[in-house]
Amino acid sequence: MASSKNAPLKTSEVTIEMPMGQEGYMLDPCKELMNIFGYKAQAGTSTSSAGAKTRPKIQEVPQIMRENEKNKINYFPKLVSIGPYHYGNRKLKEGQALKTRLVQEFSSNVQSKKKSLEAYFHSMEFGKVVSEAKNCYAMIPKAVYTDEAFKCLMFLDGCFVVYFIHCVVNKCKDVQMKNHHKAIITMDLFLLENQLPYTVLQALVNEFMPPEKNKDIAEFIKKQTGARGIKGRETNLYGLLPKYFQRVIDYWRGDKKDNTVKHHHLPLHLLDYLRTEFLITASSPPSDQPEKNFGGEMEWRSFRPVEELKAAGIHCKTSGSSSVKEIKFKPYKLMYGSLSLPAIVIDDSFKTKWLNMLAYEACTDFINDGGITSFICFMDSLIDRPEDVIHVKELREKGILQKSLGSDEHVGHLFNELATDLTPNPYEYRQVKRDIEKHFNRTWAVWFAEGLHTHLMSIDKLKPWTVPAFVATLLILFLTVVQTYFAAFPKGKK
Repeated sequence: MASSKNAPLKTSEVTIEMPMGQEGYMLDPCKELMNIFGYKAQAGTSTSSAGAKTRPKIQEVPQIMRENEKNKINYFPKLVSIGPYHYGNRKLKEGQALKTRLVQEFSSNVQSKKKSLEAYFHSMEFGKVVSEAKNCYAMIPKAVYTDEAFKCLMFLDGCFVVYFIHCVVNKCKDVQMKNHHKAIITMDLFLLENQLPYTVLQALVNEFMPPEKNKDIAEFIKKQTGARGIKGRETNLYGLLPKYFQRVIDYWRGDKKDNTVKHHHLPLHLLDYLRTEFLITASSPPSDQPEKNFGGEMEWRSFRPVEELKAAGIHCKTSGSSSVKEIKFKPYKLMYGSLSLPAIVIDDSFKTKWLNMLAYEACTDFINDGGITSFICFMDSLIDRPEDVIHVKELREKGILQKSLGSDEHVGHLFNELATDLTPNPYEYRQVKRDIEKHFNRTWAVWFAEGLHTHLMSIDKLKPWTVPAFVATLLILFLTVVQTYFAAFPKGKK
């Protein structure tokens, strides 16, 4: 008996009831710890050998964002499921039939010198693509857990996405699809939980699409930014001449510059591609490295609504692009300044696309600078209270918010809903905020600008007596200063 008491227990003889998580999955601290040990070992090996950082997985929307009642509908597909997360959803039965029909058309229309659609599906080349694609997901549902089921899903959905984008970009007339369905499918393609690895799309494009159509996806993404923001035209002759002669010189030199900014790495998926497009500037590619604080302390600077900026002599204008990084403040002489902002299209897809880009930035395994998040918070502070439609109206009249949806108040509420529970990067737009703060610290200039704004807000709204009254006020102020001066320093007194 004594020996039996001291004998070690066998693992098989011990029954442990593990706690259940809120969603019903089993929690096992031992497995979690082993995973951590294993991850550290793998991370150490990969870092020393390749030096490459792990790229984020395709995953579900973070729970804190999914719980927002006003926004959660924008995270779920409305017509078609793409990838494993929503595959088999009965609500998407109509879309699945549409998807199958389109892939059948694609199969009969593609021109491949190498092999047919079916032959490529069974090839080792596509097998390698699928093997890599499976590692791109944080989780694989049971419905497509087997290798064969997952491979079929990647091929079916990949062919659908490639052919759908081709038809939209090239306006294919032989494809029978309602415009309403095209709009909904386009929204579904940019859901975080509805993504395919970009490597799958690229493999199918390279295999079956003609070389001149290899840029269909890039054109499709460009259409989604859709900005018609136009920079203010240069009217000064001295500003126009140098630009003109430089273009002439470049032409005769045969210097054909490619103004498109190349991506430093392949997009992970379409949503990643869209986000990158909004972060690209005219001079440099996007960076997901969080900005370092060289000042020692974190700077938290509040911002001011549009009307307050306008009253202080700061006027908003479009930056000429849709890049959220193209926000700049330019001070002018005396009391004025301009705030350049990207042109953003507010349509039916706006909320869905931007919410999913925000959800993507919020994923725990995606280390990024929060570019989209910071921009939405910046715009929300400009609009301030949604009920004050004067802020949205000002941005709309300047061509910054190009809306085709709802009233100005509705647009204000959209930004307010997008900004819920968001924490911006405190260093984003730091210099812009700092320069505007300097402008406000010039008290006399702000007072004078506010006076002009109050009395001469717009020519078409002037009352007959407004200008004379304002001029008289300035004259009285000038005479008062002169009188005070001569009273203090009489002319005959030495």
